[in-house]
Amino acid sequence: PNEEERILKFFTENPNMSIRRAAHELGMSRCAVHRTLTRNGLHPYYYQQVQQLRTGDYKHRICFCGGFLAQHRRDVSFPDRILWTDEATFTPNGIFNSRNFIIWREENPHAIRVSSFQHRWSVNAWAGIIGNEIIGPFFFPPRLNGQIYSDFLENHLSILLENIPLLLRTQMIFQQDGAPAHFSRQAREILNARFPYRWMGRDGPIAWPARSPDLNVLDYLFGAT
Repeated sequence: PNEEERILKFFTENPNMSIRRAAHELGMSRCAVHRTLTRNGLHPYYYQQVQQLRTGDYKHRICFCGGFLAQHRRDVSFPDRILWTDEATFTPNGIFNSRNFIIWREENPHAIRVSSFQHRWSVNAWAGIIGNEIIGPFFFPPRLNGQIYSDFLENHLSILLENIPLLLRTQMIFQQDGAPAHFSRQAREILNARFPYRWMGRDGPIAWPARSPDLNVLDYLFGAT
């Protein structure tokens, strides 16, 4: 086979191989390998980290998605009435991958990034999205429990929603995941009173599948920060 066929055959059999190592094993230049791959429409893709699922989770996720799509077919405005919510904890270290951060300069600027802070702290932020509106953020203590979350639902959520039209608030569907603080009896009683038959969550009127942050649009907002 010619050089191009050898390269394509090699990557078909070894799709995780780097260009550097492939060039070494094939006895070719990296430029030749890279040029052949791009000419044939092959591109490098990175692995995406996802939540580990248990065996029974797949059925519940499919059931939720099927019900969601069926409701959308009956009522196209259904997704726009959902208040998607989530919390995320932020620390001063953040997330930093030195392989993904470079600085192009004529000389080495000896750039540094401070990490491993001696005095540690964290911020637990809640936020929501309904339609095109971002609600919040609202800041919780680092350790969130049922009492603190219930107080938020009872005394603070309505203030955060003041700019949402009244009609939409009366039809709003509140979504939350199955975090322990969300599952407290007091929190569920408040949700049943404020959003009767109109909230998604663990054992809620609309069951939220466990270990499914990827079904929540907030996961992509917090994941990009």
